[in-house]
Amino acid sequence: MYCLISVVIRDWSAVYDEAQSYKRRALQAATAAGVERPPVFRATKGLLLVVDWDGERVIGALELPKPTGFLLDEGRLRVALWEDDEIATLRNGVISERIRHPWFNHIHTLERTPRGLLVSSSGTDLLAEVDEHGELSWSFFMFEHGYDDRRFRFGSSFDRSLDYNRRYLPAALTTHPNSAIRVDDHTVLATLFSTGELVKIDSDRGHVEVIESGLKRPHSIRRRPGGGYMLSDTEAGRVLLLGPTFDIEQIVPVDVPWIQDAVFAGERLLVVGNRRIIMHSQAAGGHNYVLEVRGPEAP
Repeated sequence: MYCLISVVIRDWSAVYDEAQSYKRRALQAATAAGVERPPVFRATKGLLLVVDWDGERVIGALELPKPTGFLLDEGRLRVALWEDDEIATLRNGVISERIRHPWFNHIHTLERTPRGLLVSSSGTDLLAEVDEHGELSWSFFMFEHGYDDRRFRFGSSFDRSLDYNRRYLPAALTTHPNSAIRVDDHTVLATLFSTGELVKIDSDRGHVEVIESGLKRPHSIRRRPGGGYMLSDTEAGRVLLLGPTFDIEQIVPVDVPWIQDAVFAGERLLVVGNRRIIMHSQAAGGHNYVLEVRGPEAP
């Protein structure tokens, strides 16, 4: 089995202290427009890896400016690049196209839809669909739909005329939507990092319904093969397997500090386990890894 793995930052410990300093500046500012990202952060790159999982070897690597979400799309590889706040299209290892929008900031995930690409732009509290040219066909700011209280200050200073690319916007300023998928033409599911929720959005009427609450910094809502959904309850150390009507069918415990992602490859559950990456400077140590979890029932 071959896997494609994104390594967002090669050495997080090297940028941690400076990033925390800029985070404090952004949170203490009079407006919530963020600050320019720190120089050491901008200089740090990441990797896309092709891995022979069963052979336990890396068979290919490509350095990129902080790759986050990616999508194999009709022979093309789409990759969200955190550093450039854009979606790059790769052909034969070379960037051939770029999709940009001034509202993009810290893109986490990409999904193909009939209208283009569904994007979770965590820094700007935004879910959006864009076409091949970066034109928005749908946009949904969480701060305009019930998440505009004093806890999340970004919405009070957001200006549609400004460019938010390459700004440092800490998660504490927004609900930080970090994954989204379309259920159908009228419904989107999204994980909200800051509030600990899985929400269902009526994309026509703008209504938000909380499906699961009390989650600990959730990530990565995905479809399960054969029906239903799954998500990573990140700091709770578990993967939730949901049915077609969003009821929890199974809880898979994973003994890692931080579950960034989980995906089924056939009957095998692969989990991205990270060190605990917030809280304090000691969190900068430790290891990141992908592991195969034994035991969960195949969907």
